Amino acid sequence: MADQISASKLQTYHRCPQSYYFRYELGLKTAAFFGSAALGTDLHQALAQIYRNWSYTEPLPQLDWIRYCWQQHSSSLSPAQVEEGEEILENYYHSFIAGEVALRRPLAVEGNIQGHLQVANLEFVIAGRYDRIDYLEDGLELIDYKSTKEVKLPLPDEIDLQIGLYYLGRVIN
Repeated sequence: MADQISASKLQTYHRCPQSYYFRYELGLKTAAFFGSAALGTDLHQALAQIYRNWSYTEPLPQLDWIRYCWQQHSSSLSPAQVEEGEEILENYYHSFIAGEVALRRPLAVEGNIQGHLQVANLEFVIAGRYDRIDYLEDGLELIDYKSTKEVKLPLPDEIDLQIGLYYLGRVIN
């Protein structure tokens, strides 16, 4: 039977084997995980709807479209989380949408990447998720939204690991 690996699992193990053991072997989650997971999930779903359901006959959506998509996914959150999510999406809109000439239609939104790797007699299933894949003139761009409050940019070797694993896999919608 193949073991499942992902960039997140490998990065966690590289940073702290004990943390890997607690999280992936014992299945323990930190307290912070539970508080922010629902907000992050709903933000990802709203962003997926923004890009999937925009008609693309108009160049850019208005901020009302972003708010509408957020309302479709935030009903189970606390009022404070709803407000925080709306603020995050408004900042996203002003940073990544409002200044563009037109909203670019993504190649794919919210899907899985999976591949198989065999090393000696060990077989691994490489699994990962992507938030959005855009087609650019010079290739593809993999978009990975981050919804944590503490923005920690991945180290170059962590980015290389994630991209390398995705290169071995194939996109599954």
